[in-house]
Amino acid sequence: MDGRQAPEEFRRDTRQRVLDAARELFARPGGYRATSMRQIGERLGVTKAALYYHFRSKDEILQCLTAPLLDALDAALDAAAAERGLARVRRHVVDGSVAAMLAHRDVLTMLLRDLALLSETAVGARLAAVMVRGQDLLAGPDAGLGQRIRAFQLTSGLANTITRFADVPAEVLRVHLLDGARVVLAGLPAADEAPPAPRGRPRGRAGGRPRALGQGAVDRARERYRSGEPVERIAQELGVSRATVYRHLNAPEL
Repeated sequence: MDGRQAPEEFRRDTRQRVLDAARELFARPGGYRATSMRQIGERLGVTKAALYYHFRSKDEILQCLTAPLLDALDAALDAAAAERGLARVRRHVVDGSVAAMLAHRDVLTMLLRDLALLSETAVGARLAAVMVRGQDLLAGPDAGLGQRIRAFQLTSGLANTITRFADVPAEVLRVHLLDGARVVLAGLPAADEAPPAPRGRPRGRAGGRPRALGQGAVDRARERYRSGEPVERIAQELGVSRATVYRHLNAPEL
């Protein structure tokens, strides 16, 4: 052997060099929109025609760059969805998502820093769909507004933290991400309910108790009311007034 690459090996090497060059150019100010196929070719010292031999378009380059991240996130969510019990599902969503995002943090950073990628490409639409799926799994079935908001905060926080602290070693960042996620998960109820208001602070629009309940809390209140539990006790445990309970129960106030 004379040390020269076989044709297929040479094509694979060139293809990877194209992806590496595109990743660098897409990460610059102006990013994906401001980068042309000609510029990618110039970065490599090849003609645009030679570049098109490997990739049909700039969009195809982008899809190849982002596929490992998006495929890893999809696989992590598939594994989480197969778990039994909401607590296990939530833990696997967080663990799997963090592992996938850290393994491909350069691509994640490129995506989140370029609004054109998120709003104008099929890759952006796929990333949004993956994030929504993760949020749905975290929130749980029949989730109310409170659960969905917390789930959104958690998934968005994980992705943006990885981007913000890009210079922190992955293993160090992983520990902090998982510790923080556990704190958030501990406050994410299995059923949506109005959280108790802090003592000594106004809780309603006029400083009173909350005037609304989440759907999960409403369902439990109705079941307990039908079983004969006094409205006063239900209201006390939910941290609302008796009038609020009666309003949700559609029962006459006595």
